[in-house]
Amino acid sequence: MTKWMPLALSGLALALLAMLVLARQGGGTDTAQAISPINQLSIDMQDAGNGAAGAGDRNGDTLPDSEGVSTSPPCLPDGNDDDGDTTPDDGCSGGPAVVGTPEFGLCGNATDDDKVDIDGSGTQEAGDVFDFTADDGCVTTLSAQETCIAIWDDGILNQDEDTIDRARIDITVGSQPGPGGGIPAGEFMTAFGWTLNWSSEVIDGLGGANAPSPWFLISSAGAASPFSNITNAPAVASPLSHAAADAGTTETGPGVLSRATIEGNAAGLATLTLSGVSVKDTANVDFPITTTADGTSVAVSKDGADADVVIGDSAGELFVCPAAADISVPTVTVTAGGAATVGVAFNVTVDATIGNSAASSVNVDVTVTLAPPADCTAAGGNTKLVGNHTATSGSSAIPQQTYSVTCSQPSAHAFSATVSAVIDDPSFIEGPSGNNSNPPSGANNSPQNTNVTAESNLSVESVAVSGPAGLAIAGQPFDVTATVTVGNAGPFGPADADVTSTLTLPGDCTTGDSNPQTVQNTPIPLSPPDTDVDVVWSVTCTNSSDHSFSADGTVAVDQLHVTDSTAGDDGPVASSATNIEVFKQADVAVTTVDVSAPGTQAINTAFDVTADVDLSNLSGVDPVDVDTTITLALPADCSTTDTNPVTIQNTSVSQAGSPVALAQQSWSVTCTQPSTHNISVGASAAIDMVHVSDSASANNSGTDAALTAITAKADVKVVSVTLTVPASVGANEAFDAKVDASLLNNGPFGPANAKATVTLNLPADCTSAPTGAQVAGGISLAVSTAKEMPQQKWSVTCTKSGSHSFSANVVLAIDHVHVSDTDAGNDSASSAVMAVAVGPTGLPPTGGSPLMGSDGEQSWLILIPLGLALAIGMGLLGQRYRNRLARR
Repeated sequence: MTKWMPLALSGLALALLAMLVLARQGGGTDTAQAISPINQLSIDMQDAGNGAAGAGDRNGDTLPDSEGVSTSPPCLPDGNDDDGDTTPDDGCSGGPAVVGTPEFGLCGNATDDDKVDIDGSGTQEAGDVFDFTADDGCVTTLSAQETCIAIWDDGILNQDEDTIDRARIDITVGSQPGPGGGIPAGEFMTAFGWTLNWSSEVIDGLGGANAPSPWFLISSAGAASPFSNITNAPAVASPLSHAAADAGTTETGPGVLSRATIEGNAAGLATLTLSGVSVKDTANVDFPITTTADGTSVAVSKDGADADVVIGDSAGELFVCPAAADISVPTVTVTAGGAATVGVAFNVTVDATIGNSAASSVNVDVTVTLAPPADCTAAGGNTKLVGNHTATSGSSAIPQQTYSVTCSQPSAHAFSATVSAVIDDPSFIEGPSGNNSNPPSGANNSPQNTNVTAESNLSVESVAVSGPAGLAIAGQPFDVTATVTVGNAGPFGPADADVTSTLTLPGDCTTGDSNPQTVQNTPIPLSPPDTDVDVVWSVTCTNSSDHSFSADGTVAVDQLHVTDSTAGDDGPVASSATNIEVFKQADVAVTTVDVSAPGTQAINTAFDVTADVDLSNLSGVDPVDVDTTITLALPADCSTTDTNPVTIQNTSVSQAGSPVALAQQSWSVTCTQPSTHNISVGASAAIDMVHVSDSASANNSGTDAALTAITAKADVKVVSVTLTVPASVGANEAFDAKVDASLLNNGPFGPANAKATVTLNLPADCTSAPTGAQVAGGISLAVSTAKEMPQQKWSVTCTKSGSHSFSANVVLAIDHVHVSDTDAGNDSASSAVMAVAVGPTGLPPTGGSPLMGSDGEQSWLILIPLGLALAIGMGLLGQRYRNRLARR
């Protein structure tokens, strides 16, 4: 037998779902919604009563069509009376009204009435559809769930088999027995998938014609392409998987998802379970499933290795379905001590009875789980297992379970427990009642209370009084705080406590708060450290002066089941007296700051800066004494030998006399660098009276500034200019023209920044790159120290042969703010005129090879034929003779 690799459902079913949202038709909504749960998904070990699979393909799309559903295209309107009611195409879209049975049949009439007779011959021929199945694909009320079947692998149709050694089982949604449940009303299924697992390995999942069939609920309202039907059948070993997705009309309610066929292949008892279940709605979202009724079984019997063919005459041949035993937990009783102490262990016991509906004893495993309050722990954990308990018919008590419990918090503590029992006996399976855990309805499991108590030794260690973070102003409320320091010597902590304090106020002060005042339910942890509790009053005093405040404090436990072991140190404890200054207010403002300084001034020459300041008293105490500080702010190169800052003490400023002009302040200032100097003066005023504060400090200062241009003189000079060019070049051949210059600053100011503008004078047929003058900037010239200008260079090209004259000019200018030149006459100079012999294009001027001279410029060795040399010589001599005659 060929082995098939099982398909994992997570990849199998979900891979279909991308297709099914493409073309859902009618019958439901395609909008995302709050999804309701499927009440039950089951393995039904018998298919009896659950309906027949869709059989015939009435519209030729290769998909089986459910009886009673008009196909698409509907009915194949062909003019034939397929259902024999004398009216062709009745009930079809565009056809006559239904006569008797519509062409596509009716569900629930036990008649195969959805045949299609293509040519109307009345007999089955090629292309006709006769599925010979009444009510196929119709949804029927689900039968009661069968939880176990028997198969004898003996080649004979017997036991619970549907065909020889084989049985059909259904995977269903909905209540069993029906009606009811399944896909929730108003919501619709588009796809499903599941994986069937079994152990022991005594069955196969069949394939081919017996592979899992989806032609039930998902196609009952009409199937359409694309329709995906995927399985890993045959599955000769667990698991068997099946998934389907339908693009046709959506379905709701209960029914069969899949019908699979299993075959017995070895003796044994196998338990069948489901995993990886996925049922999708129209938004491609999984329905929640409330109950999965699996855990079903199949008993396979087979003749062994003995000499005969009788099943059951040797050990390991005969297996039967387990008997049903309804195991329940009728009563659970929790007993807890009436009183306990924090941190001290005490016992909580659990008693329970196990009910057994079977006529004989059943072996069960019992789990007892204690539910203690959050602050309590049970030694060894909250869960105990009573294994292999013999549940006698009727009722039996489990051994009492004892928990050693310790609680960390004082309170009335409620304890309860849950007890569950699971059959651990291969001869029995769980019955239908589902009461195998407690508390079921009416069980005796009322919570049992234990009062857990604790002691804390609270004490008041000290009390301190403090005033507001800011100023206390007469006539305005301000906070006074009594900090009560509380200790907790334990043993329990933290303990909730009430802290009470009484404030003692001066005669001109009142409070609108309770006095004494209590801070409720403050947790006081174990000391050290102690805990500070702040009690705050809002206080108003009428006079400005020093005010003396004091307070006392007490503490009291305020927590159920906690007591204070020593009451004598709970207070009252008095504080020391604390002085709080109470102020009246005035609003002093610097209303004017006016700074004067000369517009220009030479460097290193003293000049005066003056400042005039006005003060005003805008409100409050009248008059008020004011101290004013006036500060001169200078650039880095400036200084003064006068007092700076200057403070003017105790100026009396009245509201009626405001503004008050202060005496003018003057500073002698000297600056060493030429520039535009920003010279500012700031003034700040402060009230200088006991218990008087400023109500608006933002206007207590002001500033003003003056600009003074500090100037200097220098004499910059161009000492010399040098132009460097080659002695000769070829026409249209580029060569470099370099200009150097020596520069000097005769002072007196230095270093002074300067820039040099350099101009190259060219013959008419010559061009340069760059064109025009070049500027060398950022040249710093110290006094009496010659400095070379950065060399400027042009690439020059001349087009005509002959001797060419070149020269250069350099113009130097001071480029330093507020520095002037005392002698403009020496700011420029020119180079000597330099001659360049330009020869024919493409040749050296007189032929030959270039040689490098000692000055780095090129020289030429000229080789001339003898005849040509004599001709040139005679010509030159003749020209020289003519020149002499002309001079005479």
